[in-house]
This record gives sequence, structure tokens and C-alpha cells, in this order.
Amino acid sequence: MKKLFYEHVKRYEKKKYMKEYGRKRYAENRDKILEDQKVYASNPEIKAKRKERIMKMKDAYAITIKKYYFDHRDKILEDHKKWLEKEKEHVQRYTKQYNIKNEKIMKQKSKVYRIKNQKILHEKNKVWRDKNKIKRCISFRLWRENNPNYWINYNKAFPEVGLRANHKQLKKLGLKFHKTSKEYARALQSWSKVVKKNITNTCAYCNNEGLIQVHHILYKNKYPLLSLNPNNVIPLCKKCHYEVHLLNGFK
Repeated sequence: MKKLFYEHVKRYEKKKYMKEYGRKRYAENRDKILEDQKVYASNPEIKAKRKERIMKMKDAYAITIKKYYFDHRDKILEDHKKWLEKEKEHVQRYTKQYNIKNEKIMKQKSKVYRIKNQKILHEKNKVWRDKNKIKRCISFRLWRENNPNYWINYNKAFPEVGLRANHKQLKKLGLKFHKTSKEYARALQSWSKVVKKNITNTCAYCNNEGLIQVHHILYKNKYPLLSLNPNNVIPLCKKCHYEVHLLNGFK
């Protein structure tokens, strides 16, 4: 034990002496060392050799890491899951702080990512919507019950947004009839007038009389060519009309 202790002390003293000697040497020959470094840095051959050596080291290191990851993949993922479960609060707090600090950078990154992967994201969202139809409808219904005046206030504050959305939809549907958005809107108005004349003033679902709205049996978005068909219609009151459109997710 004594021998091991003395060997450890000797190593420590040797390291200490080498550090002190290096500092003294650097202080004495500082200018010369800096000039040599400048010459070394300005030489293109030396630079190229150094780059090659670094690239080789990087490639070798990357290969070893990949090999280790593929050999111990399951273990690494399990350890990572356990760590996330333990440090869940810390990770959430850190991500919030990072997002607040780098808000502009994160927004730019997300924009670039969305533009690059627009098709992939659209397909993923479509798949997710189809899987979670019931969940989406229930959550949306609860949200509407908790915030009944949200959309009324929003449309009052930002009427240009609703106008833009309606114009876009009408333009899309009008292409099927080889019409502009204005022409298609006028056609819809005349269609609703004709339909309301031929329809009774009772709701087909709850048999209540009063303010009756016209509802497309086959939806405009899915069947645009039947949007102006007078037989593709059912009379509904405001409440039933709203509920039927909520149930659109089930179809």
C-alpha cells in the first residue's frame, strides 16, 4: 500500500513540475512561439494535412459511434426513456426557457421546415385526423361549449380573415363549374332562394318550426358538382345544422 501511495505522490509532483516548467518556458519564449504558430497557420500544405487528419479522425469516430449505437440500440433507447421520465419537469422547463429566448429563430426554422416538408406534413395530418375523428369532435364540442362567443368576437375583430377564407373556398368550388368566385357565390344565392321556396318550414330532424337553414346532404367540399343541385338538400334548424356539421367527422 505504501509503495502505491508513494508512486501516486511522485506522479502528482511530476505533473505539477511539468506544468510549472511549461508556463515558465512559454513566458520566456512567448513571441517566438506565436511567430511559429503564425507561420504554421499560413502554410497551405500544413493546413491541408491538418484538415485531412481531422476529417479522418471524425470519420473514424462517427463509424465507431454508429457501430456502437446499432449494437446497443434497444438499451440506449430504454435508458433514454427512463431518463426522460425521471427528468420530465426539468426538460419541460428547459424547453420553455429555450423557446422564449430563441422565439424568432424557432419561428424561422419551423417556417422553413413546413415549406420543405409540406406534402409529408399534409399526409401525416390527414392520417392523424382519420384516426382521431371521434376524439377531435368531442374536444371541439367541449371547447365550443366553454367558449360560445369566441368566433363571433373573432369575426368582428378580423373580418378580412373570414372574407379571405370564403373567397378561397368559393374560388376552389367555382373551378369545377368554370366560374369565378363571384359568379359561383351568386349562383349559390339563387340556388338557396329556389330551394327555400320548395322546402317546408319544419326541421327534418326535430320537427321544430322557425328559422330554417338549408343543409347539403352531400357536402360541397367532397362533392362540389352536386353543390348546386336542388335535390341535394334537407331543411334543418340552426341547432341541428350545427350538430350535423360537428358529426361531419364521423362520416
